[in-house]
Amino acid sequence: MSQGKIIVRLLGGMGNQLYEYATAKAMAVALNKKLVIDPRPILKEAPQRHYDLGLFNIQDEDFGSPFVQWLVRWVASVRLGKFFKTIMPFAWSYQMIRDKEEGFDESLLQQKSRNIVIEGYWQSFKYFESIRPTLLKELSFKDKPNAINQKYLDEIESVNAVAVHIRRGDYVANPVANAVHGLCDMDYYKKAIAIIKDKVENPYFFIFTDDPDWAEDNFKISEHQKIIKHNIGKQDHEDFRLLTNCKYFIIANSSFSWWGAWLSDYKNKIVISPNKWFNVDAVPITERIPESWIRV
Repeated sequence: MSQGKIIVRLLGGMGNQLYEYATAKAMAVALNKKLVIDPRPILKEAPQRHYDLGLFNIQDEDFGSPFVQWLVRWVASVRLGKFFKTIMPFAWSYQMIRDKEEGFDESLLQQKSRNIVIEGYWQSFKYFESIRPTLLKELSFKDKPNAINQKYLDEIESVNAVAVHIRRGDYVANPVANAVHGLCDMDYYKKAIAIIKDKVENPYFFIFTDDPDWAEDNFKISEHQKIIKHNIGKQDHEDFRLLTNCKYFIIANSSFSWWGAWLSDYKNKIVISPNKWFNVDAVPITERIPESWIRV
């Protein structure tokens, strides 16, 4: 019998939401609780963000009542949370935990509170690696791809498909994001491509990027390559579907391609990742990148 709830307050884009869901799911399994998703912080954080988890076969519960939604909002308030609990003792049954962004915290999976609200990015695969089979099922798409994406899927399945992810966007345009996250440079991609060509027979490179014009001008790595650009915008999840179905991966320092590679169940997959994830990062690289992946 379930004892209370795990309520995960979502932040960021698709990749971040997947980290947050996976961690909350692992907590729900470990602590025998119901899982509730609160997508409201996404819209508050940035108007261009949207709730992406609805695309997948996830298993979650409703809040139960508008009152609980209201209660969680106030409990989660950094400024008013403690004050709110003093005027409404019932709120003490809700514990608020925020990610310190310092890596895996085993105590998260050992909490005793009846209801737990979590907020943060939780970017360590150690939180959820024990429930990988469950996540492979739940993080599959509900709907079938449209005709053009099905055509690409068929092509990907017919060749030794290598997904190459180039993340630019705010990593280039936003000085703050660039200073914190950094950017995978051409030297990284050249080294990664050389490794793939050495290990994979007749590789075919499918390039996924938020800046296809830059890629067309600067990223000519093989006569067997395609830049995927028809899904830019609100169909980004279709890029994710295509990427995940590749056999081999050269990922960027991005949760989007990290999850695409991690969710691939191709038994002989090769994943190449940056040896340094972010310029400013307290999470150990061994918690970001599985041991079987190749760090460059």
